[in-house]
Amino acid sequence: MLLAQGGAITLPHEDAFGDDTYLVNYAGDVGFGWISRPTSEERKRFSHNLSVPLEKARFSVLRCGEAVFVRGGTIHFIFRLPFSNNTLMFGGHILRWSGLENSLEVALRHFENPDTTNEDCQQHHLQIILEVKSIVGLQKNDNVEIEWLGGPEGRQRVLRLCQVSQRFLDAVIANRLSTQDVIRKMKARLNS
Repeated sequence: MLLAQGGAITLPHEDAFGDDTYLVNYAGDVGFGWISRPTSEERKRFSHNLSVPLEKARFSVLRCGEAVFVRGGTIHFIFRLPFSNNTLMFGGHILRWSGLENSLEVALRHFENPDTTNEDCQQHHLQIILEVKSIVGLQKNDNVEIEWLGGPEGRQRVLRLCQVSQRFLDAVIANRLSTQDVIRKMKARLNS
């Protein structure tokens, strides 16, 4: 649930853990903005200092009863029009089978750059990724679901991303460290 006064702003961010998001507006006028097709370099800049290319900003005003679906990893912002009454939106997060690879890539990016997301990265989010690994691992290569992942090659890419998540989780549990401590140690090892 998103409840806000007219004029309130949510700064640019990505929703946490690579989940796709849907929002339905129930009251007031809500502006939904996004950065259209950021390049990998623009994403990198956003990850490091939260700067966004303003020339790529787009927006739409959602009236009562209108909805929006946001793909995981979309840099977006929400604003309430100053002359609007209070606003109320309901929504949720989903993992789509055909979007698993994107979701996993975004989730790992959030663990490396936690300031880009609107929530704290926690251990239980890594555990969800491991559940994905077990479900994908059980699928046979000739299943329709595997085609939605991009075929056997897509399945392998998803499983590789899950293995990276497994290393994060193992380090958190073995060292009784916070997720951020593990990320700092892994980055230090990579940089040395």
